Amino acid sequence: MPSRKQAIFAVIALFLTLAIALAAALFRGDGHLPVSTGEALVGGSFSLRDQDGKMVTDRNFLGKYMLVFFGYTYCPDICPTELQVMTQAIEAMGRA
Repeated sequence: MPSRKQAIFAVIALFLTLAIALAAALFRGDGHLPVSTGEALVGGSFSLRDQDGKMVTDRNFLGKYMLVFFGYTYCPDICPTELQVMTQAIEAMGRA
């Protein structure tokens, strides 16, 4: 059975190890915290398969509104609500 001093030392060593690991994860190699620009890292060109298996790229939608939604195969709570919100937004915009 470890003594009280050994147990305290083990807890302190564990805490310091976790603190060092956290600091290493937060800081980049140059010693600075990563900076968020506030811009989403999404967008740009793409190629996907549509519901019929046909390849579609961003060029197919030039000059048109486009909404890309990635749902789940089983999502009884959130997906139907989100699809309803998107449908209402599309209907409010009218035909493009």
